[in-house]
Amino acid sequence: MPDPATVVNLSQGKYRGVLGKDCTAYKGIRYAQAPIGERRFCAPAPLPPSDDLHNASSFGPACAQVIGMPRVGDGRFGRTYSEDCLTLNIYTPAADSARRPVMVWIHGGAFVTGSGNLYDGTHLAQAGDIVVVTINYRLGVFGFVDLAAVASTDTPSNLGLRDQIAALRWVRDNIAAFGGDPDRVTIAGESAGSIAISLLMLCDEARGLFRGAIMQSGAINLIHDRRMASRVADAYRNVLGGISAANLKNLPTDTLLQAQIDASKALNGALSASPWYDGTLLPENLKVARAKPTAAVNLLAGFNRDETALFEKVPGAQLMRLDRPFLVEQFYRELRRDHAADILENYRNTKLGTRRLATDLYFAMSTRHFAERQATRAPTWFYRFDYRQPWLGAAHALELLFIWNWTGLLPALLRGGPLLGARATLAAKMRTHWINFIRNGDPGDGWQGFDKAGQHTMIFDITSRMETDPDRTNRLAWDGADITPKRI
Repeated sequence: MPDPATVVNLSQGKYRGVLGKDCTAYKGIRYAQAPIGERRFCAPAPLPPSDDLHNASSFGPACAQVIGMPRVGDGRFGRTYSEDCLTLNIYTPAADSARRPVMVWIHGGAFVTGSGNLYDGTHLAQAGDIVVVTINYRLGVFGFVDLAAVASTDTPSNLGLRDQIAALRWVRDNIAAFGGDPDRVTIAGESAGSIAISLLMLCDEARGLFRGAIMQSGAINLIHDRRMASRVADAYRNVLGGISAANLKNLPTDTLLQAQIDASKALNGALSASPWYDGTLLPENLKVARAKPTAAVNLLAGFNRDETALFEKVPGAQLMRLDRPFLVEQFYRELRRDHAADILENYRNTKLGTRRLATDLYFAMSTRHFAERQATRAPTWFYRFDYRQPWLGAAHALELLFIWNWTGLLPALLRGGPLLGARATLAAKMRTHWINFIRNGDPGDGWQGFDKAGQHTMIFDITSRMETDPDRTNRLAWDGADITPKRI
């Protein structure tokens, strides 16, 4: 007989979780109506009232996506891939009235791949007495293509971001039943998740849904402008051979996934799905976004020292161009020639120098500049992750292996060894800071606040430390500029 303490009653139904040691997990909970059938390519809609009892013991599907052509039905991220993917998972010390702080995790994956199901929040919930929520949202062609331009439809823009906002609204309305406090929600994410958080901090529709934010490697420069979004739509229209709104809604999932692949080829390898500045949900362009006041919430942000080593070295991870001629072209395309030259002279024309240049262009500087602006709005803290894996260095996403409790041979190899000794100490330090920030709005434990003048930065490494302006020479040369790389 299941423990009745694990059953939570909501207006949309009852959910039976899985009781573990000091943590109960509720998996695969719908936060919006399924975006299929007549609701395909529509904005997320609230769930109707129900008295049904749901077994919340297994993950819902990850969004249908292209990862080496796995196709729908592959079980890599849960039961399956599907367009019916608007679910979330909750890890809580207890579904009681304690009103604990809440972290909502937005997964990365370049807005075309990934799943919240990969991130088991049990260890964080136990260690911090917090509630951890991980979400799935529409990806790729289903969430981040201007389908209104592809088929002259009234499809809303940026559906994947709208899904994230719907999930946050669901958390606001329901998390108290799971032991969480809707007034103490921190949103957190890495890579595309970090970019999404920077966008949510700009989005009027997301105001009031969170009180803190954690951005790990990514900000507002890495999305499409309206011109690029239009070119992407043209590529889909050409690939699909011209299509009506009605036909678009009826195309098989696999046909749309193949169109995503073919559109990317037509775009010279550029991402064929991305959030874009639409002038409705988001500002109309990057310049306006940089000038717009963000949500006045506390921010913890940072980057990894060798971000782009991942994209250089890992087969199948070539999501961005890293050759020096291309990188140099981006500076002269967007900046005055003298400003571009001043920046470029700080990066030697070597393999390491080019990696530093690419890391700063894609991730580091835009994340730093976002934090500088946010520090004028609310308390802000900044980090640089320097721990080096023997083959990859301090590559993109490596810090995830210290924050999340991934076990087994592959995570150990990616970390450069088992989570013991100095590596365990580093993981414990990072988790403590993250939990402190989620609980108190401050990472605590000697981490000095950040602003443009002080540039106080926590360096995470085998021996972690505070530094003042560790990237001063390059930072001064950039002088606050953000660059949006263009592949075509």
